[in-house]
Amino acid sequence: MTKLRMEVAIVDDLKNELQRLQKENDDLKDTCSVQDSALLELAEQLGRSKLEMEELRFDIDLSKENKWMSDDQVISCYQCEASFNLARRK
Repeated sequence: MTKLRMEVAIVDDLKNELQRLQKENDDLKDTCSVQDSALLELAEQLGRSKLEMEELRFDIDLSKENKWMSDDQVISCYQCEASFNLARRK
């Protein structure tokens, strides 16, 4: 009988260890899920920032290339798209 009780105690210990490991596994899955969400959010922000940076570079390049154009070549501002007239000059 003593041997049987020892084996039951071992099985009980193994059950407890299994439950502890399952809980730890669930906790780690939750942590991974939160971290995945954070990474996705950061990736989206990075993408938006890169696009904004490219637009700013384009604007800077345009401003470096500013030059006077003849009246028949343009009818509106390239930056704000406002139409040119007597009050708003090219």
